[in-house]
Amino acid sequence: MTVIGEIGERGLIERILKKIEYKSERVILGIGDDSAVLSHCQENKMLVFTTDMLHEKTDFPEILTPEDIGWMSVAVNLSDLASMGATPLCFLASLGLREDMSLNNFDGIIDGINECCNEYEVEFVGGDIDRHSELTIVGTAVGEAERIVKRGGANAGDLLCTVGCLGGSAASLNITKENKEMGDDLRRAIRERISVKKPRVREGIEIGKFATSSIDMSDGFAASLYEISDKSGVGFVVEFDELPVDPLVSDNDLDDLLYGGGDYGLLFTVREDEMGNIEEIEEKEISVVGRATERREIILRRDGIERVIERRGYDHMVKR
Repeated sequence: MTVIGEIGERGLIERILKKIEYKSERVILGIGDDSAVLSHCQENKMLVFTTDMLHEKTDFPEILTPEDIGWMSVAVNLSDLASMGATPLCFLASLGLREDMSLNNFDGIIDGINECCNEYEVEFVGGDIDRHSELTIVGTAVGEAERIVKRGGANAGDLLCTVGCLGGSAASLNITKENKEMGDDLRRAIRERISVKKPRVREGIEIGKFATSSIDMSDGFAASLYEISDKSGVGFVVEFDELPVDPLVSDNDLDDLLYGGGDYGLLFTVREDEMGNIEEIEEKEISVVGRATERREIILRRDGIERVIERRGYDHMVKR
């Protein structure tokens, strides 16, 4: 087995270059120089930047393949751009690698990055490679938008909506901890929820034309809801029966549903008179789950009973 330590940084870069084919005329310089260069975007558009760091010990369960890991490193960044209503343009990945990583695993990660970039018409234009004690990937994505949707902007009376199901990633992680042996169907379902996520890029672009606020739900539904509440100065009433619960979430497991992270769906608000435009979006999994209120509380209404949703969710700085 050949390991990456035998190839060296330059050799690894050469392997990446052989896999890359730029499709956009905007790419002037890609991988292989000191910086990537793209032609300037149109005057009426803004550039949007985001970055995410992923670690082997905390973000990559053993069930994931190298290709899954590569895909995931792109998808988490595209999800952030989607929440802003931005169209993704390019992606950069800085890879911290163990010297004993096999070339096959390295190639798999690069293939996963390429696959996700190609799926969403994003150019993989650069990054960095260094030695590290554990696999660490820092992804950076750049997009463009005519209109930016921020976390602040919701008003009392706005409808609260989600894109995608809730709790699937957290439930999947719990299943992997409890079940060492799984059938192929369950294993595939879990991989899809943890890594092979479909960032809501196309939905985000369309929603961004009408939404008053928006956020990526990677840190959990409740944490994301509080972010919009804090930035907008409003509260929310959430209808439990309207929440889109992932099929893997156990009955009555509010922890996975409300507080579990890693789903990478979107949470947004929209004026009620704009909802018709939202309903016209194709390939959508959009649910109206509540409404913004003047009262600065986050309330869950279930069977006629109201309770306060706690302010908690996934925190990258909390040791697990």
